[in-house]
Amino acid sequence: MILDLKSNLKYSNLSGDRNKIHLSNEYANKFHLKKPINHGCNLLYLSIKHSFKSRNIFIKKLSAKFLKPVFIGENFQFSKEKNSINILKKKKKIIKTKILILKEKNNLNKLNTHLKKISNIVGNFQLKPSLILNLDLSIKDSSKNKNFIGAKISKIRKNLYTLSLKDKQFSSKCLFATLVEKEKFQFIKKDIYKNKKALIFGKNSDLGNFAALYLKSLGFKIDYFDNYIDKKNIKNFRVFRDYNKSNYTHIFYFISRKIEPFKIKNYDIENIFYFKKVVQFFLNKNIKFFYPSTYFINVPVAGYERYIMSKKKAELWIKKQKFKNQIFIARIPQLKSSQTYNIFGEYSGKSLVSMKKFINRFLKKIN
Repeated sequence: MILDLKSNLKYSNLSGDRNKIHLSNEYANKFHLKKPINHGCNLLYLSIKHSFKSRNIFIKKLSAKFLKPVFIGENFQFSKEKNSINILKKKKKIIKTKILILKEKNNLNKLNTHLKKISNIVGNFQLKPSLILNLDLSIKDSSKNKNFIGAKISKIRKNLYTLSLKDKQFSSKCLFATLVEKEKFQFIKKDIYKNKKALIFGKNSDLGNFAALYLKSLGFKIDYFDNYIDKKNIKNFRVFRDYNKSNYTHIFYFISRKIEPFKIKNYDIENIFYFKKVVQFFLNKNIKFFYPSTYFINVPVAGYERYIMSKKKAELWIKKQKFKNQIFIARIPQLKSSQTYNIFGEYSGKSLVSMKKFINRFLKKIN
């Protein structure tokens, strides 16, 4: 199943959850989201609706964990087991739901109404974009708190909250987090490098976008590498041919997969293999290359061993080349970016402004 922007707009109108992270690419990107995301409560409802052939189902209790968002245009599917329904994206679970159902009755529509209320409250809370992390829901016990119908929000810490909601049918409690906006930057215009032209690899990278803004302020003309790289199209350099005739003086390489501690990942593909191909294609044009390595090589951190080793191998390859003087290795500290942001509203690392000194060193040393 795929939900597009029209589907999101329809659910926004029905639920009253009009938060723009569901509707606007530009707004979603301000909060570390590459695209607008689908409403979590709508996904939960659809997973139940499409997982049962009979509509005569009576939801007595459910517990859902929202592991990752689903972006508009992304393909996802439902996987039903005995007492659970999961939503899968690329075969990985993104919403896990344990559910207790009684048959021959139907309260699915009432469940949908309750979920829309949750979406409305969470989505419009403090006029900030929010993500639901987990949700527990059950049939309301009429013998307790008989007259209470309403919602209550409690702050846990920083940007983490719980919502307790009761109506005539259901009682629910959900944990949600408000998102933190990216850093904003303003630079004084200085046309120091009017005749320079840079190609930036990593169009969706926060480091790449920061570098572009800063370089523009220095007078650079900027192009982003827009093509998609994979092992097939990079093998014979087909992916680079559109950029062959451009007179680039500098290349900034910010292609990287998500860096996650303690996870088994092959970082060599982006850190070494793709970078080698970029250098080999553009080398004869006397272009200068900016390669971001990591400060963790100096001060190793537990959980990042695979990433650190990958960067060490890349540095070793660069230092063995005859053209090593054309490549500037920047051992950058951990920075505040989408790579280090988490949904609990916390950044790890220094401000992206720290990148300025590395770019300045590159421009002075290489030139």
